[in-house]
Amino acid sequence: DENETAELLELGVMDPLMDVVIDAEKDDDRTSVWQYLQATKIGNDEAVLRHSRIIHISAARALRNITCVLQDMHSLQPKEGRQVPGTISYDWIPGNSATFLDILIYQPGVYDMMLSLLEHPSLECREHALHIMLHMMHHQDRHKRLILATEGVMDSVRLTMLQSENGSKLQDAAAIVLRRTIHSPASRDTILRHRGPKGESFLPAIANVLNNGSADARGVAADTLW
Repeated sequence: DENETAELLELGVMDPLMDVVIDAEKDDDRTSVWQYLQATKIGNDEAVLRHSRIIHISAARALRNITCVLQDMHSLQPKEGRQVPGTISYDWIPGNSATFLDILIYQPGVYDMMLSLLEHPSLECREHALHIMLHMMHHQDRHKRLILATEGVMDSVRLTMLQSENGSKLQDAAAIVLRRTIHSPASRDTILRHRGPKGESFLPAIANVLNNGSADARGVAADTLW
């Protein structure tokens, strides 16, 4: 529900969510989730790590669902927020007002958390991160420019198209992200100039999807070439 999702942001839900994710990555703090699991769960280190990764998957699902709901909410919210007890202000937004999606994306730490999920060992986390990017770009060219300008993001997309299981939802999402980022002559040129660490362009990744991807991904890849 849009209103309930917006209310979560107004109540400042993202800070505690990010805190839980950060705690799940610590192994030197007795108050961290990691230490709690070691103290209370029966199992070896592998089992503890599995429980810890569930936190990242849950956070990725939550952020994917939140951005999905917010992508079509275009009403502007004032920087000072609702000014109702328990709600927060949005001091980080660049202007005097912003949509709820902008408020979420520009909140310190949120975009960085999405980037970390894009590189997570869990394939599910990575798929959710790609869909978060798609939701970000749904109506906003500036979010497309942000993603194109963020170091490492497009190479992660390229490698996912090239190396993930052919026909998988992960590969499908990566192909759509690439297509969605191309929104202007400048963005097209950015993709054409892109090179990986060893000089690799996007063309082998696109060719792999065209030859081996799902029917939907092949259509997207063909549209990208066109």
